[in-house]
Amino acid sequence: MGEVILEIKNLFTSYGRIPMLMDISLTVHQQNICCLLGPNGAGKTTLINAIIGTVNADKGQIIFKGEDITNLPTHDRIAKGIQVASAGVGTFPKMTVETNLRLGAYNINDEKLLAQRLEEIYESFPILKGRLEQKAGTLSGGERTMLSIARAVINKPDLLIMDEPSLGLAPIVVDEVFHIVKRLNQENGMTIMLVEQNIAKALSVSKFGYIIQKGQIIYSGPSEQLVDCDALKNPVM
Repeated sequence: MGEVILEIKNLFTSYGRIPMLMDISLTVHQQNICCLLGPNGAGKTTLINAIIGTVNADKGQIIFKGEDITNLPTHDRIAKGIQVASAGVGTFPKMTVETNLRLGAYNINDEKLLAQRLEEIYESFPILKGRLEQKAGTLSGGERTMLSIARAVINKPDLLIMDEPSLGLAPIVVDEVFHIVKRLNQENGMTIMLVEQNIAKALSVSKFGYIIQKGQIIYSGPSEQLVDCDALKNPVM
């Protein structure tokens, strides 16, 4: 499955005195798509925030590329190669598509390299090329999701965490988004942690998955085995 790029060991988090994540352990392997499935309120977003550093760990470890990043600030984790793409979130609605992309590439100081990366983005997301002067806030839901993903991948992260990329999208747009997810992995070799409620789509593109309920991992295994898992058919809210 490739080397482990992200390892979470016995992670606990809380909001005040309320426990949120309890004894979470999981691994993500390089150049694979790993999915995290669960209902609303299960702890998926809290886990993303813990990985990126906007939620503190009470106990446990987060290991990225062999380094303990549990106590590092968010900007250092991003600098080390973690990016999050969230459905339509993380874009600047009053700025143009091109400005959003350039701001996403804030750490690329070489203009020639930036131009090359932008051309790669336009090739991968042709719908954005026709919207460069349009303000992000006027895009459709699907286009905003595309922009969010494009902003995250322009830096070629070592780990791309995708938070509910299908949220609120029409089925035909969902198909397009998951086609992009699959292509990023297969053609670009990008390692992706896919956090989703669309179970069928997530399992169709991933190799391995985890099911989270009430802040705990209750099941894990190869994606083809999770299709018939009772925990997905009858989730505990």
